[in-house]
Amino acid sequence: MHKKGSGINLKVANGIVVAAILIVALTAVALRLNLFAEKPQMTAVSSTGWPDTLRVATDRDYKPYSYIDEQGRPQGYDVELITILADRMHMNLDLQMLQWRDAIDAMNAGGVDVLMTSDYTDSFDGVGGMLKSEPTSMDEFVIWSKKHISSLDDVYSLRNAIMRQGNVTSTVGMLHLDCVEYDDNRAAMQAVSDGDADCAIMRNTIGTVLLDEIGDFTVKACASLAHSYMCFEINADNPVLASRIDATLEALKNEGVLEDLSDKWLTPFVRPDSTEDTLMNIIWVLLALIALGVVIVSQVISRRKQSKSEQLIESYSKTYRTVFTIDLSDGSYTVMKQEDVPVSGPMEFSNFRQLADYHIRNMVYPPDKTKMREEMAFDTIHHRLQEKPAYGVLYRMIIDGVPTWFEMVFTGMGGDIVAMGVRNRDQETITAQIGNMLRENYMDIYLADLDTDNCRVIRSQSSFLGDDAGKITGTVALKKLASTLSGADKEFFEGLADCEKFRHYLSRDGKIVYLYPSPNYEDGQTWVRFEAYVLNRSYGRPQTAMIGITLVDSAQKERMIFLRSLAEKSAS
Repeated sequence: MHKKGSGINLKVANGIVVAAILIVALTAVALRLNLFAEKPQMTAVSSTGWPDTLRVATDRDYKPYSYIDEQGRPQGYDVELITILADRMHMNLDLQMLQWRDAIDAMNAGGVDVLMTSDYTDSFDGVGGMLKSEPTSMDEFVIWSKKHISSLDDVYSLRNAIMRQGNVTSTVGMLHLDCVEYDDNRAAMQAVSDGDADCAIMRNTIGTVLLDEIGDFTVKACASLAHSYMCFEINADNPVLASRIDATLEALKNEGVLEDLSDKWLTPFVRPDSTEDTLMNIIWVLLALIALGVVIVSQVISRRKQSKSEQLIESYSKTYRTVFTIDLSDGSYTVMKQEDVPVSGPMEFSNFRQLADYHIRNMVYPPDKTKMREEMAFDTIHHRLQEKPAYGVLYRMIIDGVPTWFEMVFTGMGGDIVAMGVRNRDQETITAQIGNMLRENYMDIYLADLDTDNCRVIRSQSSFLGDDAGKITGTVALKKLASTLSGADKEFFEGLADCEKFRHYLSRDGKIVYLYPSPNYEDGQTWVRFEAYVLNRSYGRPQTAMIGITLVDSAQKERMIFLRSLAEKSAS
């Protein structure tokens, strides 16, 4: 007798069996990868509001020392250590999680003060002439392989994989090992797993984490190559910062902070070598592949539901405060998002060309209007997007009467459709312009635009401006300063209040240094140093200058040397 619904029940039963097998497989892989164990999390919090900032770069894929977790948050031993260290030093923390080579480039270019996850020995990692901190942790370089390796002699005839410009470079160089370089440790370990290399050489903790994530447990930690200490690298031109970091590290070590961080971040990833049954290894690999296949299939299905345009707009919306899509064939546009960044103003337009014209006439800083007319022209957008899939332009808008830096980015979406994003980049741009000057002991820092007589107050701690500190712009500040002085000092600053004369002084050697007595001095030993530097030039002449004012201890003789030098330049 045929029972109604028996076929359906059979399908349900089969589905239950398949689901049960999949659940068992995923559970087994999760147990093997220790996924149910509690993962360490950052507890240290970076404080803000300090006058100085510590700029740090590190490898974004160097777990458990520095990495980005599933929520996009920086994590790791070095990350938490530098957070605690910056707070102890009363400094804001600017942490950049980069690809390792990009971090090295940032250090060499002077874009950051500290490079983390460095090796304490003399390195061949591409960073030259840097100061090294006291050791922050100790690990060992290990040889990872599927082969049986009992000593270093066994490695000389094998294909060895290492990370390009990584910490192990100097060690293998001294041992004269033949190595193939990969972009990162993950690629080096994957090469061993795939059979493209015989061995991978990297730190014990790094290799252990990578093998757990790759899921290939046929690769073993075969032999220890060398013990190694890790440290921070500091710019050689900043020995004061290096000394402060060493002193703070010593204090943290004495307090047991380094030991606590090591127990939290490093100990869970260091396991003793073990001999596993080959059949079990194959089973674990198959289970991992099943789980990986399920994830890949689900991702493919999910991505097919979302068009390329939707993905791009979603990505733009996470980064930019204003997002448009533009049809270059007819000029129509759609506002996808507009928060905080004024682009179109209170008016609505039927065509992007009208919006662009309104934006340039009413919002763009006058010196940048010509550039933005060209950048927002359809012919320019077409031409630039033929050369590369996306490009950006940095320009200034007037926000509350102050020229403020913004970034406008265009990306092709297919055909004539273009995505445009706008975001505020003022803080990053100003910081890049001023560079190290923000860390110097200046009472006042200004950015002076010598073409428009606009002066932007970055820092104002002196008293010569009185109640006007932080409000005065343009050469009015220099006139105010001149009014508090007398004699040659008064004449000098009255002259600088003329933008043409200011530009003339700076055009000679790009720098002005002038000493004058403080208007509030109580004795004859208190002096103020006025310094102005050219930041950039336009058509061969100074366009923007950095002005710094600070107290100095100077003798009358030193002041007379500067006055005499200034007089000789004026006479010439």
